Amino acid sequence: MVNPMLWGFILGQERPFTFQEIATVPTPKFSQLFKHLQKLSQRKLLLDNEQSKTAYAKKKELQEIRANGRSLEQLNVAFVMICPPNLPLKPNGDRIRVNWDNLDEYLRVSNFLFCHCALELIRNS
Repeated sequence: MVNPMLWGFILGQERPFTFQEIATVPTPKFSQLFKHLQKLSQRKLLLDNEQSKTAYAKKKELQEIRANGRSLEQLNVAFVMICPPNLPLKPNGDRIRVNWDNLDEYLRVSNFLFCHCALELIRNS
């Protein structure tokens, strides 16, 4: 059975994948990490839109946000591709840790690169 996400590419639907689609990728490490990062990003967005809290209160609450019991810092994600060969997603990405300031950028770049790689795999098969 073909993964539904890749089936869309086969049918010529060239568009960014949703996080839900990426989570169906049969690579456990990749999909699990993406689920955690997505949950953290969603929680941050809700907190950012909370107008009744001060910037200090928001920053303090960010430190308490968890996805399946793990904070963003505990995930210890470098700014590299999740799947081998773990190429940097920006200059010196292997030395840059994903944090609250660059989480959304990391998700966007990872999504773009994943879409591009999947499309190339389909075109070359």
